Amino acid sequence: MTELVRRKERLAGLFLLALTIINAASILSLASQLRRGYQDFTIFYCSGLMLRGGEVSRLYDLQRQYQVQLQFAPYVDIRQVALPYNHPPFEALLFWPLAYLSFFPAYLVWNLLNAIMLTVGVAIVKRTFKEVSDLHNWFLFLAVCAFPPIAIALMQGQDSVVLMFFATAGLILLERKRDAAAGVALALCLFKLQIALPLTLILALRRPRLLAGFAPAAAALTVISVTMVGWNGMVQYVDYVLKLEKTGAGGAIQASSMPNLHGLIASTLGQGKGPFVTWSTIAASVVAVGLAAWLVRSRNASVRFLFAVASITAILVSYHAIWHDLSLLVPVVLLLFAAPSTEQTQEVRSDATLLILLYAILWISTYWTRLSPIWALPALLWLFRKRDVLRMNEAIA
Repeated sequence: MTELVRRKERLAGLFLLALTIINAASILSLASQLRRGYQDFTIFYCSGLMLRGGEVSRLYDLQRQYQVQLQFAPYVDIRQVALPYNHPPFEALLFWPLAYLSFFPAYLVWNLLNAIMLTVGVAIVKRTFKEVSDLHNWFLFLAVCAFPPIAIALMQGQDSVVLMFFATAGLILLERKRDAAAGVALALCLFKLQIALPLTLILALRRPRLLAGFAPAAAALTVISVTMVGWNGMVQYVDYVLKLEKTGAGGAIQASSMPNLHGLIASTLGQGKGPFVTWSTIAASVVAVGLAAWLVRSRNASVRFLFAVASITAILVSYHAIWHDLSLLVPVVLLLFAAPSTEQTQEVRSDATLLILLYAILWISTYWTRLSPIWALPALLWLFRKRDVLRMNEAIA
């Protein structure tokens, strides 16, 4: 068994090394722009500054956001309006301490925290699942560093690594049968409501007790947000987000480039058909969730299989998703690659091929957005090839 794992690692390792080098070079080549504030971290730092300055009531005032952003990023020539902060109020608290640093040091500290979360997240997956523990540390390092959504999240200073971290914590807690605690971990993903809700719903189909932790934690986050901005502020926030989605946030949000069903439908039908695209997306999402529910219906479905189905489905049905949001799939990729198969000697090459194909599609799609939702094809094929092994509850734990 160990030799088979090593063969898979060697087959995929060279590609992962090359992609890691490309990702690192891409980030370094943009260093001057990152210093000036071109990255998405601008919105989080801006929210922290507004909290520090006692302007929480104006958190969703685009004009004020732009004024604040000009204070620390005045030389971003592609930006004539604010890069909008479109996250819930409670998340801004995470960036309040960073607002006591100047912009670029705050960005570096944030990425250091992301690196720590990545390391801890992968370490607990390795410790919990034996098949992942068989993988070399060098392979795990390359698998994470080469993963295009992770590279984008780090370059942009985004919060998707936080999503991955808490979702992974939920996976581990479910594996340890601590369902209520898993629900709390999943509630902490609600800063990306459109992903956290379908993820939790599908997991709850087999493990409903997680809702005992999810519901009160979600209520607590809601109370924190209301305390910050008031009920009128929450209504304003909802209206603000809907307007950003409808207008495309001045070009910052393009539905046709999203790596989900919304992106597939918008690019196929054309963004000009707004209501038809919206209702078609909703209908397709209902079907996708129904299929996911059918897949996890078995009482013998393992947590690893359940989490893989839920994560892939949550990304596909999320109405709003950007490439870095696929960071959620890091533990899924590791589990799919590491999981043994019934015909082990014949599966080595196919596992390496599917990993390379998935990474290649994700990397190419960041430049050619027409491929946006195609990442799901190798992921779903991989899941179906491994479904019998992944469904075993404790056989390979």
